[in-house]
Amino acid sequence: MDFPVEKRESIDAYEDWIMDLEWLQKDGYTVIIYNNEYFMNEDPYYKSIIMDGFISDILPWWQEDIKYFSGGLEPKPFNVYLVD
Repeated sequence: MDFPVEKRESIDAYEDWIMDLEWLQKDGYTVIIYNNEYFMNEDPYYKSIIMDGFISDILPWWQEDIKYFSGGLEPKPFNVYLVD
């Protein structure tokens, strides 16, 4: 699956998408960003927003917040790997 970020979409839409993966019906989720050194290097502003979003919003959501704000869904493993 490709990373779903395009400039025509908002960061909020991306975060909604990545925090609503229950339709995949998996026990956990993994994001692998290959060639991290070059990932979004044409747009460092959006890269920093995405990377900061993992730390401040997405990982906390899947680790704990999902219990309180999703109608009772349970936390699941969500791993992010940066590969050069």
